[in-house]
Amino acid sequence: MRHFIHMLGFFTLILCAQPTLAQVATTSTGKQSTAELAKLASQMPIAEELQTAKQQIKILESQLQMTRDYQGSLLDTVYWALGAVFLLVGLLLGFGWFANFRVYERDKEILKAELEGAVRSKADDLEKSISLQTDNISRVVIGKIDEKIKIAETSLNYSLQKIDGRLFDLEFVRLHDKMNANGSDNMALTDALQLLDICIKRDFYKVPDVIHFMLKTIDKGGKFTAGEITRLNVLLDSLPSQYRALLEKLGAKLVAADIF
Repeated sequence: MRHFIHMLGFFTLILCAQPTLAQVATTSTGKQSTAELAKLASQMPIAEELQTAKQQIKILESQLQMTRDYQGSLLDTVYWALGAVFLLVGLLLGFGWFANFRVYERDKEILKAELEGAVRSKADDLEKSISLQTDNISRVVIGKIDEKIKIAETSLNYSLQKIDGRLFDLEFVRLHDKMNANGSDNMALTDALQLLDICIKRDFYKVPDVIHFMLKTIDKGGKFTAGEITRLNVLLDSLPSQYRALLEKLGAKLVAADIF
């Protein structure tokens, strides 16, 4: 850029000096008259200014055009330089800095061995990473499956408990109604024994009502069989101590009553 500016300045100096050189040449020949010289002298300042202005305009236009051409040339040069750099990089990557075929082959084998070693190392690292990720994924999946199984088991157990509770309620109502509706006191005690069995397994709070029914039925003359008394004693032994007073009363009734 500095070189172009110096050239433009040099051309400007030459163009500005042309009128003066012409005047000097005219004076040295001595062929013009004194009147023509006076007339020429009066017109020289205006002509010089116009000529200088035109020359400056042309110079500026030339400078502008040269600047544009220079910028375009500079961009083209940059693009070509970048292309050459990329081409050189490609050549260097493709062929390396090998001086001759023998050195090239030797270095190629070394490079090949290094690349194979690097590839094996990366492959081993990748395999370890994949194995680790697989283990992590397996643990996560197994954890999710276990969690889903636990949720399903909890839901299933809750559903089974509800079903079991419903079945107990239905069985309790059936035996309770049968026990109270039975016309035979002995058979009513048999129903009460079955009812006591399911109450001990599912709902202790219903046990006192069943025992009170047994006491009332025994007072009315109802009797257990020997097998039923054995079964009743086993059931009574499984009851908590809070029912001790009631159990002692029932035990006394059983001792005093006859066996059916």
